[in-house]
Amino acid sequence: MKPLATRPPPAPLYVLGEGEDERHFFEQLCRVHGIEGVHCLQYDGRDALRGDLASLRSILEPAVRTLLIVQDADDAAAVAFTRVRDALAANGFPAPDASNVLAVGAPATCVLILPGDGQAGTGVRRAVPRVHHEAQSSVDSRCPQGTDPRVAHDPFAR
Repeated sequence: MKPLATRPPPAPLYVLGEGEDERHFFEQLCRVHGIEGVHCLQYDGRDALRGDLASLRSILEPAVRTLLIVQDADDAAAVAFTRVRDALAANGFPAPDASNVLAVGAPATCVLILPGDGQAGTGVRRAVPRVHHEAQSSVDSRCPQGTDPRVAHDPFAR
């Protein structure tokens, strides 16, 4: 996670994504669907998570009720989940028993391993193509005439 110059804004839900694509996707998903009360951060790869959680633990506002950690499955979804669960526990966060299960605590935590269903792989683009397509279609319908929405308004564009 990039060093935070100031405390992030209070929000009931924090999404901590493994990389810029995951962070940006969830930001756009919330924006497109009008979902408020979500603050998205990124950490820079699986090896940085444990240290980034320690930093985040020290700045979390009491208003944060839920922390969602999003990580690529890479070669093995079970290994990725175990790595995240262990990092949560090592930093005093509640650790869920399985992916997509909420661990009750302050804050509650949930781990989302992408692409899901126990599959190996990387990236939010592979995991949610239907959501990406629907978000893109929604943007296309509101795009000013003469612009290329696939370039100008890609939900993954930076």
